[in-house]
Amino acid sequence: MAIATITDLLGYERISRIYDVFYADTRRCSVSLSERYEAAGEIDQFWARTFVRTFISWVEANTYEFKTIVLRAHATGFARLQESDAGALSEEVWELNDRARPHMH
Repeated sequence: MAIATITDLLGYERISRIYDVFYADTRRCSVSLSERYEAAGEIDQFWARTFVRTFISWVEANTYEFKTIVLRAHATGFARLQESDAGALSEEVWELNDRARPHMH
């Protein structure tokens, strides 16, 4: 894997695109939630749930991206991780075989 610069490694452009999409989504939810509240005087549960789900999706997307960045840094030598930590970040599943030796599931 060839990484030319630390900027390439960090993937600022990809993270920025993710931010832009989720910002637009949360903004739409916020505006719709506010409009419904002003019109009806109560919180529209659909838009409230959608707002929360959008926020949680943003957290999950960022978590995935940061894990990917760390794994890419490990793979290219920018960072050193123990193999167990790299495995945990990549969500590999290891089990013990019948001889009590670890193997990837």
